[in-house]
Amino acid sequence: MCRNPPSGLTDSIAWAVAKTDDLFLTAQASKIPASATILYSWTLRLMYSNTLGPILSISVLSFYTEGGTTSTLKVKKDFFKIDESAIGCMICANADYAGNVGSSCLRFVYLEAPTQGTCQFQLGNVASYGCITCTNYSSNYGDLKYQFWLNLNPRSTIAADSDSSVCVTLPVTKGPVNLCVTVSDTYGNEVRNCFAKINVPPPPKESILSSAKNLIENGNTALQNVTLTGTPLAKASAVALVTSTVKEWKNIVTEGTFANLLVNKTAEEQERNQRAEVLSQAVGVVTTMVPTNADSALLSVTAIQSVLEIGTDVDRKSQVLLSKAMSDMSDGLKDLLSAENSEKQRDVADQVLHTVVNLMQTMNSQINDAVPKDVVHDKTKLNYDVDLESEGLSCTGDDVWDELSLKNAATDQSSTTKDFTPPSFTSVDPTTNRSQLPPSRIAADNSEVYQALLMSEITTPDDNCGLSFQLEPEDTQACPQYLVVVRLVYPPVLTQKTGTYDFYQAVPINTDQCLNNTMDPDQEGYPYTFFLNNKQLIEARRKALNNSAAATLSPEEKSRIYIGYRQLNPSELNQYGEDKPPPIPYPYRDQINNTALSRIYLSTCVSTNTENPRTWSPDGCVVGPRTTTMRTHCLCSHLSTFASGWLELPNAIDFDYVFANMDFTKNPTLYATEIAILAIFILLFIWARRRDLKDVEKLGVTPLAENNPKDEYLYELIVSTGRRTGSGTDSK
Repeated sequence: MCRNPPSGLTDSIAWAVAKTDDLFLTAQASKIPASATILYSWTLRLMYSNTLGPILSISVLSFYTEGGTTSTLKVKKDFFKIDESAIGCMICANADYAGNVGSSCLRFVYLEAPTQGTCQFQLGNVASYGCITCTNYSSNYGDLKYQFWLNLNPRSTIAADSDSSVCVTLPVTKGPVNLCVTVSDTYGNEVRNCFAKINVPPPPKESILSSAKNLIENGNTALQNVTLTGTPLAKASAVALVTSTVKEWKNIVTEGTFANLLVNKTAEEQERNQRAEVLSQAVGVVTTMVPTNADSALLSVTAIQSVLEIGTDVDRKSQVLLSKAMSDMSDGLKDLLSAENSEKQRDVADQVLHTVVNLMQTMNSQINDAVPKDVVHDKTKLNYDVDLESEGLSCTGDDVWDELSLKNAATDQSSTTKDFTPPSFTSVDPTTNRSQLPPSRIAADNSEVYQALLMSEITTPDDNCGLSFQLEPEDTQACPQYLVVVRLVYPPVLTQKTGTYDFYQAVPINTDQCLNNTMDPDQEGYPYTFFLNNKQLIEARRKALNNSAAATLSPEEKSRIYIGYRQLNPSELNQYGEDKPPPIPYPYRDQINNTALSRIYLSTCVSTNTENPRTWSPDGCVVGPRTTTMRTHCLCSHLSTFASGWLELPNAIDFDYVFANMDFTKNPTLYATEIAILAIFILLFIWARRRDLKDVEKLGVTPLAENNPKDEYLYELIVSTGRRTGSGTDSK
């Protein structure tokens, strides 16, 4: 995000850019045919007080930017911090058309982030209420805004204001949670600080029962008042208080210790209807929270999330209201976020997407378990005409079944995945679980050739997959670190001066992650995971296939991905990161204890956002980094029906080994099994053929014995039954 600089900041003609925000630039060539091929390139130079620095190297450009060969360039915020003495930078776009190159440059001056301050949290009279006071935050570029949030998944915004001191109602937490603040100025700079760890236990049972009884008998006066005169913060706090009460009320009911709230209204369906009525009041408040900026949008989303935490009790009318509120917010999201930095844009978009998914899950969960008051019991509305000659029954029914299958896909597939077994880890070398690097060899020119990586090779079915590669060390307590290197189409090369690769990463990124993350490989946050989304794979494959030698490759060879890894020695630990790739040629040849197993799986995100809603398309969707074996994280740019494809690539078969060991004496069990299967197949084939011949004998019209041969008229009887009770037959 770039803006006009504050007055007096610079004498040069330049834009201002926040040092804590990414910068996006788009180049466009004019007076060139629309169908022409234009080659784009970018150059970066640092600006100092009295001089302009040299053009930065391609390696620096590729590390700190994305899209260096496209018309859109992303400059990562880390670039603005590589030289503290620089006051800005100059970025030039170059367009090459038929050998003619045109260039255009822009200057940018840096705006410093707000000064870091401190915040304190003081608990109120009750555990769910407290006040926050922040001091010593300052900025030279306009007033500051404070956003207070709980570090949950998804993030829960509890307050957003220009005042550094607020008092808020906190949601119940399942354990200690970090309380954080994001302080931003008017130019998009921001700083974050997690200053306290809080634990909000549920209120006492007596207090919950009393509050629930009051909500049922008298409604919620506080909600009614805040609907008319409350600020967005007051409305969000009021909704959070009501939904927290209803949630704990439901927990008490589930535990079987719920006391009677009203005489003659203790049945489970009646209690669920009561909770739905209370939640409908909270939804009424939410619908009045019309976002005017990013902060108010976060408050609205947090309020909706608190309602959806007990989504099984949200009635149909409330679902429609929430759906409309999210639709309106999504339509206006571009305008709401146009003046915000990219980090806040991602935060808001991520929370909006998460809320939409939760709302869809709430709606799907009530397909077979609706709120009782939404269930139609009027027989006049349930009855329908089954007369085949009646109007409206002329369709084949295929359209209905297609639509029904699409609507029930989520429910059916979710029930199927309950018994899903994640793929197991295997060794790169099928003969042993302790894989070793191959020994070095002497080439014809007397040079030494050695392999620095244990290599795996896979073939992807298409370019719309996200790749997940995981390692399972034998001793996780020791927290070994591995270097993972990936290249598409061709194997990665580290041992030569001309070596190259497409992606690299140390896993875990830092050995400290072993202390703070889960060691369950099927859960999010597993530190021994390397992930590439489908956009990264598409771009890397495009670059690889631009090589002239790629034209001679087969389709299978063009779809290959090579993944190599090795365990790092103690001197290499925590040495490789985004700004420090492994050296080429790679100098280390030591054979380390490579006692790690690996597994690879592919994930795909698809949606029905196409002209034909009955087909699935990957357009507009990216596989997200939170993907695991148990779920797929999809980042889509539109709202529609979503689904995910998942593929575990099988281990490659060594056919040379198979054919070399086909001797009968070595595999008697295998041959005996195949012979038995063949014999059973032949017997079943003979039996099925005889049954088919008997069916042919019965085929045709059978005249009844009492028919009069002189009759000249034939009648065909058609019997059709409906789907009502008692309409079935026992005919065969």
